[in-house]
Amino acid sequence: MPIIKVRMGSMTGINLTDAYIRDNTVISDTALSNSCCEPIKMCCDNSGDVYILSTYTNSIFKISQSNNGSGLSLLAGAVNVEGFVNSTKKATDARFNMPTGICSDKNGVIYVADAGNYVIRIINDGAVSVYMGKPGVEGADDGDRDHATFGEILDICFDNSGTMFVSELNKDNATSRIRKIYGGRVITWAGAALGDADDVQASPTIPTFVVPFSMCVDKKGDLFVSDFVVGKIKRIVPRGWVYRYSGNGSGSFSFGSKPNWAYTCSYDAPYGICVDSSNNLYVADPGAGFLLRVDETGRPRCIANFNTVSGGIVPLAVTINRSQELYVYCD
Repeated sequence: MPIIKVRMGSMTGINLTDAYIRDNTVISDTALSNSCCEPIKMCCDNSGDVYILSTYTNSIFKISQSNNGSGLSLLAGAVNVEGFVNSTKKATDARFNMPTGICSDKNGVIYVADAGNYVIRIINDGAVSVYMGKPGVEGADDGDRDHATFGEILDICFDNSGTMFVSELNKDNATSRIRKIYGGRVITWAGAALGDADDVQASPTIPTFVVPFSMCVDKKGDLFVSDFVVGKIKRIVPRGWVYRYSGNGSGSFSFGSKPNWAYTCSYDAPYGICVDSSNNLYVADPGAGFLLRVDETGRPRCIANFNTVSGGIVPLAVTINRSQELYVYCD
């Protein structure tokens, strides 16, 4: 289960070999192989450190750039121990329950979507605390820290203004939403009952998503949402409209055709996504076995074909740092 670090360059393609990659860097660690288990998410902070979230082992790992980007350590939680425990000094004393999303703010503080506990947690200088939500209470209430509740949180991310976006699935009432946190308050922005509406105004009453599994924000403030089950990538613009960005939802992979690549292409399983400084979107599609770059027209191009690699690895998670180096987690 390697993590591949890709130096972008012209990014015309990544040459994969049986050793996983040529002319780039493979970060593979015994601790990672023994501890991490998909589904997995990753993020980078401003210093270039990489954070790896292992959902089923309830733990968060860190790859530090101070060790040339090759050392992996346990940052928070305990491997294969679930629960809800905060900490004041050692993040490894904290306990999580099925964490599913991770992101960093502009100050390098790490936030974790603790799905099984229905809360968002903060990791800062060894302390782990609750940022938003009520531990053990599933709900959909908007409001401040004392009143807001969440369903099963799937992912979290920040825009440049410091607004946090939260994607969630509430299985009890069959709803799927995108919510915003700013000014210490939670509001529901888009989504309602499970559905697949495209090109509609963002509204808490219009069924827009089924499983909004991964999210990222570009420098314009557009939010991209990968709906894993539907097989589409949607874009929510700041003025509050939800557009289909790429994919027709047919369920099998296709690069599409001109003149409308965005509406004729399709994904098998768009799992992890991230966006670079030029607004190119990167998509890990493990079902197709491709790492894809999607331009601003919604057209996907394959930059790494994992079907050519022996051992059956596929890309699952992807993140990018400020130096435009791409990290890809494979399983």
